[in-house]
Amino acid sequence: MIDVKQEDDNTFTIYWDENDPKESILNTWTEEDFINAIQNKLQSLEELGVLDNATEAINQINDHIEEEFFIDQTAKEVNQDIQTLKDFIANQDTEQSQT
Repeated sequence: MIDVKQEDDNTFTIYWDENDPKESILNTWTEEDFINAIQNKLQSLEELGVLDNATEAINQINDHIEEEFFIDQTAKEVNQDIQTLKDFIANQDTEQSQT
C-alpha cells in the first residue's frame, strides 16, 4: 500500500512496497516523476468531473515546484488526495474487469 508521511521539516516522504508487482514500478521514479504523476492524475480527475478544483491544485503544485519542489499541503490534505486517487483507480480497475 502506498503511504505518504509529512516530515517535521514539512517535506513529504512516499512509501511503497518495493516487492509488490503493481507498486514496484515506483522503485525507479524520481521526484519529478512523482510530481508529474500527481499533476496528470489531478488533471484527469478534473476532466472527468471528479475533482472540481484540480486546476487550482495543479497551479499550486506548479508554483511550489518553482520554489524548490515544495508542496504546500498538510499531511491530511495529501492523504485525502491520495485516498481520492486510490478510490478512483480502484473504481476504474473494477469497471475494466467487468468489461
